[in-house]
Amino acid sequence: MTRKLPIDDEMPAFLTYLEDKLAASGIASVTFGAVILNGRDHVAILVDDDDAEAAKLVARKSGASKVHFLTSSGRKGGSFRLEDPRYHAISMAVLPVRIAQELLKHAGDNGGVNALMRHQLAIYVKTYFGSVARLVGLSVESCDEREITNSDDNVGLVPSLGTDRTSQDRYLASIGWQPPVDMLERLGLTDPWIAEELLPSLTQYRDVPPGLAVFFCRKHAIELGFFETIRNSIEAKGYKILFSTPLEGEIARKLRDSTRGGNWGAGPFPVSGGPPVHLIFAVDVFPVKPARSLLGQHPFLDNETSLSTKNFARDNVLSTLPSSQHFNPLHSSDNSAEALHLAEMVLPKNEFKSLSDEFFSSSGRASELIGDGRLLWNTTPISASFWVEEQGEVRLRKVFRPQFAECLDNVARLHEALSDDWPEIPAVIDQQDGYLDLAVSDISMEPLGSATELPRLATILRLRKVLKAVKSAGFAPVAWNPECDICLSSEHAGSMIVGFDKLETSESEQIIGTTPSSLHRQALQQSYNTQWTKQLGVPKIIVVNGHTATIAMFRIVISPSVRVVERFADFCKKTYRRTRSRAKSLLRR
Repeated sequence: MTRKLPIDDEMPAFLTYLEDKLAASGIASVTFGAVILNGRDHVAILVDDDDAEAAKLVARKSGASKVHFLTSSGRKGGSFRLEDPRYHAISMAVLPVRIAQELLKHAGDNGGVNALMRHQLAIYVKTYFGSVARLVGLSVESCDEREITNSDDNVGLVPSLGTDRTSQDRYLASIGWQPPVDMLERLGLTDPWIAEELLPSLTQYRDVPPGLAVFFCRKHAIELGFFETIRNSIEAKGYKILFSTPLEGEIARKLRDSTRGGNWGAGPFPVSGGPPVHLIFAVDVFPVKPARSLLGQHPFLDNETSLSTKNFARDNVLSTLPSSQHFNPLHSSDNSAEALHLAEMVLPKNEFKSLSDEFFSSSGRASELIGDGRLLWNTTPISASFWVEEQGEVRLRKVFRPQFAECLDNVARLHEALSDDWPEIPAVIDQQDGYLDLAVSDISMEPLGSATELPRLATILRLRKVLKAVKSAGFAPVAWNPECDICLSSEHAGSMIVGFDKLETSESEQIIGTTPSSLHRQALQQSYNTQWTKQLGVPKIIVVNGHTATIAMFRIVISPSVRVVERFADFCKKTYRRTRSRAKSLLRR
C-alpha cells in the first residue's frame, strides 16, 4: 500500500499509493485519512489550490477509490462545510494555510511525510473534526476507518489517538497546530466541546457590547493608494476611527496566521489582495442587530453596519478598476470581542487601554441616552433617532454620534427658527449634551425608505416648500437624503417630519466641527441624487428647480412607467437564470 523513500531523517518519509501517483505528475499531496463506505474506499487528501484540477484528473485514472480533495485555502471546492443546514453557507479550509503549505512543501521536498507527521495530522482531524468521514461530508455511522499506514509505524507515538480531546488539543497547541480562534468559533457552532470547553479558555472578551470593529487593509490596496478611500468610506458610514496602525514584523505574521485561518488568497476575485498590512480600529455607537438572513453565513456578527461598511469600502475601491483587476481590498472583524482581542495583540498597552476606555465610554454613553427607546431610524452617518418616554410623554430623541456632536447646535437653531410655521420641522423640547428631544408624538411615523409606494404628489410639493423655507432661513443641508431624512405617518395622511443632520450656514462655510471628508461628500453625492428619484419618483433638480407641472408629470406618469419596466426587466432576468440553470442540469444528465 505504501512506498517508503529513504531520507536523512529520524523517521523516514513515505508516500501512499495515491500520493505516489500524484507525485509522478509533479503534484505534492498529503493524505488526511481514508474510510470505507459500502465496500468502496473514500480518501481525503490535501493538495495546493493550483494543483486541484490536475490532481482530480490523475485520481480518476488511478483506480476505484473515491478521492475527496481538500485544498490549502479551501478554494476549488476543497473546503469543509458544517453539516447543520443553518450554517451550510459557511465553508473553511481544513487546515490553517500556513500549516497546509508547510506540509505540502515538506512532502514535495522530501518525498512524502513521515509517520510522526501523519500521526499529528490524524490527531488534528480527530480533535477538531471528529473523523475523516465527517471531514468529507459522509455519515460517520455508515463508515469504517481504514489505516493508510502500517500499524507498526505508530508504535510509541504520543499522544495516542485514544487520548481525550483536551490533551490532544494541548499537544497540538504546543507544536503550533491549534486552529485560530475564528476558525474554532465556526467549528464550535456544531461541536459543543469546542464551544463550551475549548473556546472559553482562549477568548478573554466574551460579554462586551457591539460596535467595535477592526478593518484589515490588505497589501495590494495600500500599494495602489486606496488607503484614504478605505478610511473615508469607514467614516462615511458613521464609524469613529480610534486607532490606525501599520503591521510589521512578527506582529504582522502572527496576526496574518491567526485571522481568517491564515487565508489571504484571492478568493472569488481574479487578483489577490495580499496579506493585511494596516489595521483601522473604529467604533459605531449605534450598532444594528444583524438580520436573521445574515446569521447563517456570519453567525458571530454583532453589528450589521460593519459588514455593510466593508462592502461599501470595497465597492468604492473596485469602482475605479476594470473587472480583470478586481481584488478584495479589506477584511473586517465579526464582533467587538474579536476586535478587542486583536487590539490587545497589536497595540502597545497604553494605546490599547485608551482604545478600550473610549469604546466602553462612548458605547455606554449612547446606551444611557437611548435607554429603552425604540429605534426610528439609524441610516445616517451623523445621528440616530429613537422614540423615548420622558415625564409621561412620548418624544423623538435625536442622538448625535460623538464625532459629530457640534452638528447639534445648527440643527437646534434651524428647528427654533422654523418650528412655529412648519410642523414638518418639530419644536425642540429639550437640548442636552449629545441629543435633542423633539415634539413628535405620532409613533406611526416611519422612514420613507421603508415605504413600498411613492409618496403622494401633495407630499412632494409640501417638501419642496419646506426645503425652500430652510434655504430662506440661511441653512444649507449637506448630503440630505430623502430615504432616511423624511418620515411619513401611516395614521395621518399627509403628515410628515423632515430631519436634518448636517447643516452649513451663510455665516460660515463650515461651522460644525468634525465632519465627513470632502471625498465622502464627493463619493456619495451621486448616490444621494439617485435616492431622490428612487424615493420620491422625481429627480432632485426637478424637485428643487422644476415647475409644479413637471414634478406632477414625473410623479404621476414617468416614474410609475419606469418602475413597471424595471420590474418586467427584473422578472425576465430571473426567468432567464432559472431556465438556464434547468437547461444545464438536463444537459448533465
